[in-house]
Amino acid sequence: MPSVVLYILRQIDDVKAFCFNRTLGSVLGLDKTYNLGRMYVTVSVYRNLALVRKGTNSPPIFLGPLYIHGNSDFDTYSTFFGHLSTRFVDNCFAELRVGSDEESSIRKAITHFFWDTQLIVCTRHLKENMVRNAHKVSYQSQIIGDLPW
Repeated sequence: MPSVVLYILRQIDDVKAFCFNRTLGSVLGLDKTYNLGRMYVTVSVYRNLALVRKGTNSPPIFLGPLYIHGNSDFDTYSTFFGHLSTRFVDNCFAELRVGSDEESSIRKAITHFFWDTQLIVCTRHLKENMVRNAHKVSYQSQIIGDLPW
């Protein structure tokens, strides 16, 4: 399956400038999109801390490097994160915070190539997963409640 990493050098420079500061920097957000035929696009985003939106007084969200790919396994994501880690090799990975959903192949590749990075789980995804799976928890607790022990 083919895969393509897309970015311009300005995006790499912005991620270096805005995301490599654990306390004051932007989170580098990652999310895989669906419904693009047989291909996926994993999008990265960050807040451009050099700008402020008038209405909200908060930094706008900018598009970072993109990854177009056909599979969603560790080997596939290793291509993307391996490439990005070479672009950020002069930065301290311990200063980077990466946010994503709970997709294990993404998280495994991130921790492999950005070993000291702080992983953050997106609260929107956690809420959606909870709502989608809440009925299972309720049903299981009813079954467990009926057990004799």
